[in-house]
Amino acid sequence: MSAATSDSVRRFDLAVQTSHLGVFTIAFIVALVGRGLGVFALSLKWAIAGWLMSSAASLFFRELFKRGVDRRLVNPMWIAVDIAWPTIGVAVTGGINSPWFIWYLATASGAAFAASKRTVYVVSVFNTLAYLGVLMWLGQVHVADAPFLLALTRMLFLFGASFFFLMGVANLQEKRLRIRQLEAEESRKLAELTRLAEVLRERTEELADANIRIQESDRLKSQFLANMSHELRTPMNSIIGFSEILVERLDGKVEVKHLSFLRHILARSTTSSTFPRSRPARWRSSRSASTSGRSSRASATSCAA
Repeated sequence: MSAATSDSVRRFDLAVQTSHLGVFTIAFIVALVGRGLGVFALSLKWAIAGWLMSSAASLFFRELFKRGVDRRLVNPMWIAVDIAWPTIGVAVTGGINSPWFIWYLATASGAAFAASKRTVYVVSVFNTLAYLGVLMWLGQVHVADAPFLLALTRMLFLFGASFFFLMGVANLQEKRLRIRQLEAEESRKLAELTRLAEVLRERTEELADANIRIQESDRLKSQFLANMSHELRTPMNSIIGFSEILVERLDGKVEVKHLSFLRHILARSTTSSTFPRSRPARWRSSRSASTSGRSSRASATSCAA
């Protein structure tokens, strides 16, 4: 049983014991009225003592429920006390001639209201046994004699006439308890869904923050690459331009191995560069002059031949 359901059942048990105080007070008033009308003989001292003891018992059981004692232990206790009070009432109001046996119906109704149908059956049987037992203790009936059968018939009529009422109350209480359990389960599921939604919201916020940080990192990376590209462009252009000049001017003047090195530097520089080259103007003019010089020498050689 969940905590919410347990708390709801505890409040219900406390309300039942509180209502017991009202029932015992009504029984005390009825006893005084019956005594005043001469329906049965009753000592006022017994009436007051019975009312005080029954009220104290209800307060005691209410305190047990309030302290969280298991209702499976407390319920049989207060039901047994409820059976005892009508039995004592029958004994002090004349026995078989007393109408006090009708209060056994209140005991069965309380059991139906607070327990289950099976409990109602058990309480009805014990009510009957208690009534017959107190009459036998008073010496007013014996087994199978006419007064005994009269008392037995009274109890059969009492519980037979109230059977559907008692069963209806017991069924209603079982369904009510089931509804409370379902409500508690729904509340637990709703709380779990709320918690998961909150966790999802927190994770979404974390992902949004991470996305912002990733975008900022990407921006810084792009800015860094742009700055590095700008810083490397000038020295790379210098390397490419200078390599071209060396290859052009030293062609045929240095060893083939050294010239191969220069061409390798030039090839690697031009293929690995990812940004446009912008050679200095002096290198372009030097290259033009070198090309013109080679053309002039070639022309002169051709004329001499």
